[in-house]
Amino acid sequence: MNNTWVYLSIICALCLATSDGILKKYLKKENELLFGWFRFLYSLPLLYTAYYISMSAGFEKEGILEVLLKKEILIVMVIALPLEITATILYTKAIRLSPLSLSVPFLSLTPMFLMLFSVIFLHESISVTGILGIMLIVLGSYCLNIGDLKKGICAPFRSIFKEKGAIFMLITALIYSITASLVKHGVNNASVLSFSAIYYTIVTIALAPIVFFVELVDSNCIQIKKVLRQSILPSIFFALMLITFFIALGMTNVAYVVSIKRLSLLISVVYGYMFFNEHGIVNRFAGASLMFLGFILIVNG
Repeated sequence: MNNTWVYLSIICALCLATSDGILKKYLKKENELLFGWFRFLYSLPLLYTAYYISMSAGFEKEGILEVLLKKEILIVMVIALPLEITATILYTKAIRLSPLSLSVPFLSLTPMFLMLFSVIFLHESISVTGILGIMLIVLGSYCLNIGDLKKGICAPFRSIFKEKGAIFMLITALIYSITASLVKHGVNNASVLSFSAIYYTIVTIALAPIVFFVELVDSNCIQIKKVLRQSILPSIFFALMLITFFIALGMTNVAYVVSIKRLSLLISVVYGYMFFNEHGIVNRFAGASLMFLGFILIVNG
């Protein structure tokens, strides 16, 4: 059995956590949208380079414009675009506002939301494995703030809602539960790299006016140049994450790829301790580990 997708997914997880960690180091209230936007903008040359190399090797059969004009792709873009922009803004704010070890683990809620949507709207039943996965995610989120247990048995849950970054990441996870299905549909109707290049090009273009009116208007040239320089490294890791993710996605079941990609949750907790002196590392790593296990159970159940 070819395990290339496993290695690509592990690289994907490492690159995502590293990109987020570097991003957190530089984020400030007045530049968070700029960083989020430049991370997309800088990743585009690498995405297109990967696409054209793949095309030259004969792996890509369709051109960018040909893919873009497909009805299925246009529908995906129209629906996903406002959701992706909202998620990008909330994701960046979450990383800035809260410790990595308290915000990033909530991305594990994405498959739980997908499962609940299926129950509510499609009247599907939840498997025993799915129920166990949800219980582990809830228990893990409780453990993240278990140090507050002395304030009351419900205090760890209340602490989640006092952390703005955690709330923003929770909403982001909800949005990603929708966009994940849309992206998979897009990949199924196009070549892997061509869709990723198109998708993030359109997101970057659509996000530009928001960035301009919210931040660029009040920024000076020195600030912009500083952000331009500081954005390079996290953008490279972000682009590598996208490339490895989409290639792996085209090689196996989406559930397997996403499961390994979410190792980034645990890596982010470790980064938070190593580089940002975040406290309560034992409780938070234990909580993130339980949430990760719950995520795997739901995705692969």
